[in-house]
This record gives sequence, C-alpha cells and structure tokens, in this order.
Amino acid sequence: MNKFYSIIDSPSISSISERLALSSIAATLGKDSVIVEVGTEQGGSAKILSESSQATLYTIDIGDHIYGSTVDRSRFIFFQGNAKAFKNENPDLNIDFLYIDGDHSFGGVREDFDTLYAMLKPGGIIAFHDVDYKHLGVLVFVETLKLFNVITDCILIDTMVIARKPESRSIRFYRNNFFLGIKL
Repeated sequence: MNKFYSIIDSPSISSISERLALSSIAATLGKDSVIVEVGTEQGGSAKILSESSQATLYTIDIGDHIYGSTVDRSRFIFFQGNAKAFKNENPDLNIDFLYIDGDHSFGGVREDFDTLYAMLKPGGIIAFHDVDYKHLGVLVFVETLKLFNVITDCILIDTMVIARKPESRSIRFYRNNFFLGIKL
C-alpha cells in the first residue's frame, strides 16, 4: 500500500489533517531521534509515527488495546503503564517529539506533561490531541501552558496543538506561578 494512504487509513480517531501533521513532524526526525507517545489506544498514531520516521518510538498506555492486524508492533516499543513508571524505567531518555493523547482530564494531562516535559529536549516539539471544548481538561491545561510561555510557537490543527519547548525556560518557572489563585 502507498505510504500516504497507509497514513490516511490508519486506525486513528485523528482527523486527516492531524494525521498528516504527525507524519510531517516524524518525517523531520532522524534515526537518532526519540519520539514518545502517551495514549496508544488502538495504535493508529503509533502506526503513523513509526511509518513516517526512522526515530525510535516509545508508546505508553495503561492498557494494551493495539490491533495487531493493522499495526506492526515491531516498529515501536510499547510500554504498558503510566508516564511516571515509564520515566522511572527510562530516566536518561532525551525526547525530540512528545505527543500527549492520554488521560484527558486536567489532572491527567498535567501529570503526563509534568512527568515527561523535563525529558523533552530544549527546542523539542510537543503536541497535545483533543484540545477542544469536549475535553475541557486538555483545553484549559494547554491554554495555561501558553499563557505562561511554557510552550511557544503554537499551531492549532483541528483539535491538535503543536508547540515547541523554549530553549531556556524550565518547568520550575511553570511550577512557581499561579493559576486561578492556586499554586501550581
């Protein structure tokens, strides 16, 4: 099958525009790069990322729901568990592209972000899926990150926000600020 149509037909709930954006980002990364996806679900995004790049791809999910017939599991490393457990097993990993599409609650997306953001290289790319009013936790969290410039160069494609980790800002800045009167 043609690679383009393989990406379009992947078992992903992402829009075609979002699929093409993921593919384009992955295609820019070399074989020494690292991609981490939080929220593997059926493996549609993992399929897109693995077929579009030679980078090492890690996928994280609390359950294994990957459909073996449509996704080649040999093309990525699946980690069953949460982001904290993944970080504990891979403490020295440097991430080039972090894709967060796991727990859609404010606390859930914040936990995934807080756990893995320090592993994302300065200037690295981060994307959040389901940034919309159906998923208010994700929307409010991403808007908070934008407000405090924790992420920059933001692009919205359908319900996906793609951004960059600033070269010099640390997560300490984010944690030392307030949101709605609550110390983060």
